[in-house]
Amino acid sequence: MFLTLLVACDPGATDSADSAADSGDTADTGSDTGSDTADTADTARDLLFDEPFDALDTRKWLAADWKLGETQFDPRNARIANGGLNLLHGSDGAGGWTGAEVYTAELFHSGIFTARVFGPKEPGTLCAFFFYGENAGIVNEIDVELMDGVAWFAVYRDWTEADGYEQSATHRSASWPFPDGFDVAAAHEYRVDWRADDVAFYVDGSEVAALAMVPNAELAIHLNHWTSSTRPEVHYPPADRLMCRIDGVQGAVLPR
Repeated sequence: MFLTLLVACDPGATDSADSAADSGDTADTGSDTGSDTADTADTARDLLFDEPFDALDTRKWLAADWKLGETQFDPRNARIANGGLNLLHGSDGAGGWTGAEVYTAELFHSGIFTARVFGPKEPGTLCAFFFYGENAGIVNEIDVELMDGVAWFAVYRDWTEADGYEQSATHRSASWPFPDGFDVAAAHEYRVDWRADDVAFYVDGSEVAALAMVPNAELAIHLNHWTSSTRPEVHYPPADRLMCRIDGVQGAVLPR
C-alpha cells in the first residue's frame, strides 16, 4: 500500500517542501490533549472506512492540482511521515502559495466520521476536513475548517454559482470560537455525524453544533491546507511554511 504522492520534481520545490516538513512551523505531533475518544467510530463491525495513514495509497486517495483561494495545490506537498499525513503550505518563491489537498476515490452518504488533526501552529491558513461532491454544476458539501482561533462548520445542499454561496438558502453554518486553552496545533478529534435530518459536529467528543440540513448526494472525504485573502478569520498572509497533520480518518455506519 506504500504509494506516496511524492513524485519527481525540481530540486528547488523539493527542498522547499522538505524544509517545511522539518521546520519549527510543523504540527506539534508530540502534543496530545488526552481527549476522550470513546465516542469515536472504532467498532470494527460498523466501519465504513478506516485510514491510519501508515502509507498513502494513490488508488484510495487522489491528489488535487487545482487552485483554491490564493493557494495552488501541489501533490508534492502531501506526504506521509511518522504515521500521519502532512499537508504542507508555503511560498512558491514567486509571490504565490502552494498547499495540498487529497480526497477519497470512494463516496459516502451518511455516517459517523472522525479525523484526528493537528492544526497549523501559526495563523494565515485553513486546515479542513470536509465532504464534497459536484455533478453538472450542483454542489453538496459538509465542512470542518480550522482557522485562527475559530472552527467553521457548514452544510451546503444542491448549491450552484447562481445561489450566491454564503447568502443562499442552500447553506447552513456555525462558528465555534476556540475556548480558552484550546491549542489547535495539538491533537484534537473532529467528528461529523451525517444523519437523516441534520449534521452534528463534535470536538473531542463534545457536540458543538448541529445544522438542520443534509447533502443530497454521495460525497468524497477531502483533507486540505490552503489560504484565503478574503476570509478575515484566516488572518492572511500566512507564515512562509506551515503544516497541517492528520493522523487518521474513520467512518462508521449510524446506529440503528
